[in-house]
Amino acid sequence: MAQTQAANDIKLSLTYHPAQAAIFDHPAKVKVIVKGRRFGLTRGYANHAIESMLGGIDSILWVDTVNSNIDRYVERYFYPVLRDLPSQYWTWRQQKKELTIFDSKLDFRSADQPERIEGFGYKLIMLNEAGIILNDRYLWENAILPMTLDFNPDIYIGGTPNGKNLFWDLATKAQDDQDPKYKNWKHFHFTSYDNPFISKEEIDVLAADLPEIVKQQEILAEFLDDASSVFRNVSAAIDLAMVPLQAPEPGRTYFMGVDLAKHVDFTVINVLDDTGRQVHFKRMNQLDWNYQKQLITESAQLCQANGCLDSTAIVDPIF
Repeated sequence: MAQTQAANDIKLSLTYHPAQAAIFDHPAKVKVIVKGRRFGLTRGYANHAIESMLGGIDSILWVDTVNSNIDRYVERYFYPVLRDLPSQYWTWRQQKKELTIFDSKLDFRSADQPERIEGFGYKLIMLNEAGIILNDRYLWENAILPMTLDFNPDIYIGGTPNGKNLFWDLATKAQDDQDPKYKNWKHFHFTSYDNPFISKEEIDVLAADLPEIVKQQEILAEFLDDASSVFRNVSAAIDLAMVPLQAPEPGRTYFMGVDLAKHVDFTVINVLDDTGRQVHFKRMNQLDWNYQKQLITESAQLCQANGCLDSTAIVDPIF
């Protein structure tokens, strides 16, 4: 438990699990975090960003995959914490993707247009989903590295492996104890099992139905030679936390729509309540039908939802 005191004696409590704390308590300037899915890095990033802003770090950059994910993270990880602060002390500008707490600013930027990130200096830089966003070397070499000249910022480079791309290269450098250029770098490796809030049994069930190569990459966080080309969309395939399940409320009606696909397109599970509010969402591809059926059934049962399932051609047996 880390206690952070803001202006006017406002206190905010931020919680880290032990593996998260090991990352954020380490003194290294550049930290490369290789982790399995659902380890909890994004939540840890959010807590650390808030803690840093309340501690007076006034310029922070968070780079992620796409803007829709950024909006989702702000709603899921930032709002529940910031609601404990008086509303006049913080502002979220969704259009600009800018969060302000007192005088500190956090800029969120999408990696799909890295040229828009250039030209600014930051005291803390956080790269999320590094296995995906560092497929483009331009982001690191042309946008991020020049920023380090102004303030010598702390840099967090974290994500799940996606083949041996630039993320793998940086993780390898962070393990080099001989090269003085990397003396202030630190390599971390965590699997999905290192999140104490997810049971080992739950992960075992997921892993049992995954191809071995997917398990090695997505659960055990191993860099594989061909994973990025064979499983190009695998990060979305088993990211089960895109919209976390909200417990059904008595007296409410829930509707689940399922669009089925196996190889090229995505299977999508979407659950809405009777006001049209999304309460649950998963998408997956390149996963066996048996595992997809399990996820569909679990979603319907947990949400107590009426279902509407695609039934055409190849997906008729699933229906």
